Amino acid sequence: MEKLNQFFRKIIEKIKLLWQKDNRREILYMFSTILAIGAVVVLFIWVSTIVVKAINAAFVPPANLDIDILSIDFEGLKNVAPRLGIDMGVVNNQSNIQPEEKGVLTEPVAKIAENIDVASIKLEILNGTDIKGLAADWAKKFEEAGFGIENIKTGNAEKRDYAGITVYYNATEAVFGKVSAVLNQSNLPVKTEKDGKLDNLYFQIIIGK
Repeated sequence: MEKLNQFFRKIIEKIKLLWQKDNRREILYMFSTILAIGAVVVLFIWVSTIVVKAINAAFVPPANLDIDILSIDFEGLKNVAPRLGIDMGVVNNQSNIQPEEKGVLTEPVAKIAENIDVASIKLEILNGTDIKGLAADWAKKFEEAGFGIENIKTGNAEKRDYAGITVYYNATEAVFGKVSAVLNQSNLPVKTEKDGKLDNLYFQIIIGK
């Protein structure tokens, strides 16, 4: 700031000196130069302001911007997904089974081998809640689906705070599909865990809240 003041003082002193010498042409030239420099500075500031506003408008969304503008259009993506080799059925699957298990449990029942007799599948259904008769209710659902009641055992789990349905299995996809077809009738999430000690036709199912 001090240097700027000194610069203006020198200009004023020079103007006074030129005025005293009655050299108006040089005074006019000096004033023209000052005005030109001032115009360039103002123009530079004006252009810089416009550029900053343009950058803000392009990269910084306004505070009142509708959040839907930033959302993903899944319907539009569904139309182009087949061309990209993407199976949107996995994204929009309404099954209750957790994502990491979808590859095992979401196989359509129509594709499962027809020669599997569900009556031969053994089920151990355990009640993992304080709700009385919950395991028996599920045993009835399996019986209505064709499972043999003589191969369905019910009881209580060691804990009563289970959430959703937990399935322990060591079955092939074809066998597993028969069981999952019944479990998927519920709104409860299904968690699965493979147990190598179990037989291919044996399932332990813990029913939670």
